[in-house]
Amino acid sequence: MESESKPTFWNVDAQDFIPSASSDFTPKQEEHKKPQDKKKPYYKKQQHKKKNPHTEEKKHQNTKDPLSISIIGINNSGKTTLAVTLSGSAHISHFTNCQIYTKDTKPRKYIFIDTAGFLQQQILPISITDYSILAINVLEIREPNLKEIGILLKNYLNGRLIVALTHVDQINWDHDSYNTAVIEVRRILDKCGVIDTLCVPIGGNINIIQRVSKDYAPWYSGKTLIQILDTLEIPQKKIEKAVKVPIFGINGNKNDGYLGKVLSGNFTCGTKVMILPNGQRADIVNIKDIKGGDIDKANAGEIVSITLKTPVDNGNLGLVLCEIKELSVVAKEFRAEVIFFNLEQNVVSPGFSCQIHLHSIIDDCVVVEVISVTDIETKAKVKLNSVRSDQRAMVVIQVNNSVCAENCSKGWDCLSKFSLVLNGKVVGVGKIVELHNKVEEVVAGMGF
Repeated sequence: MESESKPTFWNVDAQDFIPSASSDFTPKQEEHKKPQDKKKPYYKKQQHKKKNPHTEEKKHQNTKDPLSISIIGINNSGKTTLAVTLSGSAHISHFTNCQIYTKDTKPRKYIFIDTAGFLQQQILPISITDYSILAINVLEIREPNLKEIGILLKNYLNGRLIVALTHVDQINWDHDSYNTAVIEVRRILDKCGVIDTLCVPIGGNINIIQRVSKDYAPWYSGKTLIQILDTLEIPQKKIEKAVKVPIFGINGNKNDGYLGKVLSGNFTCGTKVMILPNGQRADIVNIKDIKGGDIDKANAGEIVSITLKTPVDNGNLGLVLCEIKELSVVAKEFRAEVIFFNLEQNVVSPGFSCQIHLHSIIDDCVVVEVISVTDIETKAKVKLNSVRSDQRAMVVIQVNNSVCAENCSKGWDCLSKFSLVLNGKVVGVGKIVELHNKVEEVVAGMGF
């Protein structure tokens, strides 16, 4: 039986109206009134405007709290079954091999991103969503794969991880087998530092929306997956900060517009922005919600579709839409804290090259300097010229092309946290500590 923390609700008791003691409620006799001539009541002619359903829809589109959730895991873990059953409909859009699904409930608006089976393709969805559901086939719990996912999640997650243990029907909903799987999963994730987890058994499409029958699992008295999601807190939105939106081409084509996660601030049609790292000024001419409906304003926390007056030059990846009054930094070199693992050669030294995944950026990079190394177990920090697997290091990384990013201290995790990929495997995760370019230099270079 899975233990869960109970959600906190506001209990507001309705108070009956109690009249004051001084009030007199005895019926009064009607006063004699002089009869008056009966006249037809006069009603001022009013013009009743017909409601425009599109306008009414637009007014209410942004009233629900948005909650974005990435569904991750290896192939055959049941990710798509979770996404389709949770949303109750087919996907409505896609990007970088990911399918987007939505579901509106009374209190909130869900966006589910069904990710591809390769871990490096799950980095972007994890980095732009509020929560993640990790789907694990109860028959295929493999420590190397789960460790790789766990370290990746530790770098990006800010809240509870939901673990969906799928294919439980194939073990006949056996209680002991399920508990053994939960213990093993938590043992591996705990070693990676992912401690705040909540596991839920899933069999086919059962216990996602529809509760598992007591005939199959008399031992399970916990919540269904959707009930668990309804208890998740909405992350605090950076409404007061300047606009920052990582964008990427919808369906891989910039001519279809751009999909973006509003990290902070809000904007409307007509807002003038700067696209970094290109330094191109742009006007926003249309904003749509994830379902394709026109909206007047995009708010922090939402994933929206954006149409610009002029398409952005030089590709689709690595673009960030910024408010001109507060630009992010553009740089080709930065100092970062990185945890390395999965190293085949078991060593990283100056000249080590790989790929960097930073928001929608995928680019070649090289470690140009190893500043210090911290052993994960002993926490000792020493000056070394090389890094081994399962060690934390302060390094200087140089990227092939200029990137738009932020220091981790600024609070924009999506723009400061990254992953390193070598030969199709994630070999490092980290965060940017210091960017070597200054905002003033970037602004000066753009002609302000």
